[in-house]
Amino acid sequence: MASQVQQHRHFAEVVSLDSRTAARFVHTVYQEEMAEIVDRRARLRQEKRELDELQQKVATAIRCGARIEPGLYSAEILTTTKSGYNVPPCSFTRLIIR
Repeated sequence: MASQVQQHRHFAEVVSLDSRTAARFVHTVYQEEMAEIVDRRARLRQEKRELDELQQKVATAIRCGARIEPGLYSAEILTTTKSGYNVPPCSFTRLIIR
């Protein structure tokens, strides 16, 4: 509840409501905020690339018969067939880790 009140207060600081006009923003979007968005997008793309590479490495090892170390997690390759009205049927594999 407290976070909702805080969000409402933040909204009131950002938006000016006037009975004669529509709501208008009175907050300035700073260069630092936009730079942070651009930076986070770049880091996210890099993390996604690294995650994809790691998943591909593990999936390839499992396909080639590598054993999985006993422990908390298990992994398997799941083959899925997908089809749709505008898409021809196709199958693909996914690495499932539980």
